[in-house]
Amino acid sequence: MTEWIPDAKLPGLYKRRGVVWAVKSRLKNGPLVTCTIGKVSLFPPLKARHEAKKLLAKLALGINPNEERKKQERIRVARRFTLEDAIKEYSETVEWKLKTKQDALSTLKRRFGDWYQTPIGNITKKDIQQRFVQIKKDVARVKKARDEYREEHGIKTKSYINEIGLGEAKRAFRYLSAIFNSYVYDDIEDAKLLPNGNPCNILKKPQYKKTLQGRVRNLDLRERS
Repeated sequence: MTEWIPDAKLPGLYKRRGVVWAVKSRLKNGPLVTCTIGKVSLFPPLKARHEAKKLLAKLALGINPNEERKKQERIRVARRFTLEDAIKEYSETVEWKLKTKQDALSTLKRRFGDWYQTPIGNITKKDIQQRFVQIKKDVARVKKARDEYREEHGIKTKSYINEIGLGEAKRAFRYLSAIFNSYVYDDIEDAKLLPNGNPCNILKKPQYKKTLQGRVRNLDLRERS
């Protein structure tokens, strides 16, 4: 069997070994290039010719489709860089004190553990807004359960001057934002790893910028329990 069977209607298009469509043509001012389109069983002749024309046009302009495909694959691989990957890499390079590192990793895992396998470029501003609100709700729910237990056992409940959960949410996103900031300028083949920048910047809006007030009194012995 002839290895390369030319198409009867489109020069440059071939059936390779009778099972694969491929284009074979010279790159403008360059070498002969072969580009695979796909299996004959998946590409009817009309569709194969349509795809071949696009490849031949690129070759005529001096663009190598094979190099384009490799580039896109490198971009796809790089964009699978997950939040867990980012946290691990960042934590190994940033100069954190031991206590700060322990607090950061614990907080990040507790508040964003379900995002760990998500590519960092896929985490959106909407995700950030929703999680900021959810953290406050989660903390408030835990406090409510704790207060109910204390009341049931005659233990004085604690009161706070700040919105419940606000401190935890701010701390969690302070760590997360620092991680995102470290990748804002990273490029993948001239494409940004974070094409929309740091999504945590949405929290700079006035409704999220409430300042935490410092504690103005000491806790008594019972409150420390």
